[in-house]
Amino acid sequence: MWSYLLDGWGDIPYSEAFKGRPEDGSVLKAKYDKQEDVFPAVLADLKALADELAAGIGTDELGEYDIIYGSKETGAAALKAQMLNWQKFCNSLRLRMATRISAVAPALAKTTIEEIAGNKLKYPVIETNAENCRMVYPGTLPYMEPWYESGIYGNRLNNWGCLIFSLII
Repeated sequence: MWSYLLDGWGDIPYSEAFKGRPEDGSVLKAKYDKQEDVFPAVLADLKALADELAAGIGTDELGEYDIIYGSKETGAAALKAQMLNWQKFCNSLRLRMATRISAVAPALAKTTIEEIAGNKLKYPVIETNAENCRMVYPGTLPYMEPWYESGIYGNRLNNWGCLIFSLII
């Protein structure tokens, strides 16, 4: 979502975002950070997440509660496959963002792409459609895709036009 926000609106609240609770600083009006500062920060966050997934940090077994890559299978092999898919997704997002900024931050884009492409074992990426990160809806009420349900059944087709257009671009 950070990538979509940056592509669609440029400068966005990032460094102070989600700090509204008192224990987080009571920041109710987060400052806007420059797009050129946020992209490297998001890329660094994604790299840290991918590295943690590769290292096997954490003990949470999401299993069937993972609505993207989860399965009914249990055990170490299933968890490893599930975490590998998340790692691939994370690295693929890094590649996508690096290509998006290549014209304005060529050095950062180049080092990111070279790091991922140069070590496919450490930084695997999505290579098949079966590995895509997607949420599947059964297509029957009440389990309809939210944008469709809101637009068609909620008669709000025109409200989403600008947002959908910016997400597609």
